[in-house]
Amino acid sequence: MQGRTDEALADLDKAVELGAGDAVVLKQAYTQRAILRKSMGDLEGSENDFAQGARLGNEIAKAAVANNPYAKM
Repeated sequence: MQGRTDEALADLDKAVELGAGDAVVLKQAYTQRAILRKSMGDLEGSENDFAQGARLGNEIAKAAVANNPYAKM
């Protein structure tokens, strides 16, 4: 990423848009976007994306949600 987080975020937004209906694409895109958002300080957006990735079956996202007591509320 190295200073290109805005471009990376735009790419992941596009992946979510184009991946509609494809759980394999979406679970990865949501999880990657959650990681990026967290690194940018967008904790609410990150939690939402981790929750989406977890619902779609991404194991990293599931672990992130399981370790966040607020995500279960």
